[in-house]
Amino acid sequence: MRTSVLIDDVTFHIQAFDAFTQLRMFGDLQREILPALGGVMNVVMAADKDAGRDEKAMLAAFHDLSSRFSGDTLAKWAARLLDEQHVSFETKHEAPQKLTKHNMSDALPDFGAVLELMYHVGKLNFADPLARWASLSGLAQKLTAKLSASSVPTSSRS
Repeated sequence: MRTSVLIDDVTFHIQAFDAFTQLRMFGDLQREILPALGGVMNVVMAADKDAGRDEKAMLAAFHDLSSRFSGDTLAKWAARLLDEQHVSFETKHEAPQKLTKHNMSDALPDFGAVLELMYHVGKLNFADPLARWASLSGLAQKLTAKLSASSVPTSSRS
């Protein structure tokens, strides 16, 4: 599976990892991040929807989540996800080339671009398999029902 994304003026071409690499990566990712995400999900999925979401519990859950994202953790995951065998880039003025640690600063001028590219790599590698798994387990339907039942209608005006 392959996709291309435009970030600023740079086009990135992302090739999915093989299934067993995805499995190992997901195992490591869930060990480091899912416990904190579980806290956020517990607050979001709180049974007593009439009482509203407990702001202190939500802040505590997000604090726990953010405490797991040290600079070293983010740099480690950037190096793992932005693998030169799976990510290449091109600009209007340059031919496609592998994204390496030597040219990364040219292609990704700020950390926002790095995070956005990491998101796209993660989405390509994990979104479909996780959606399939959640669908098989019934988790997706339960989460969708819970979130739609507790959501506030939004305005259609821009």
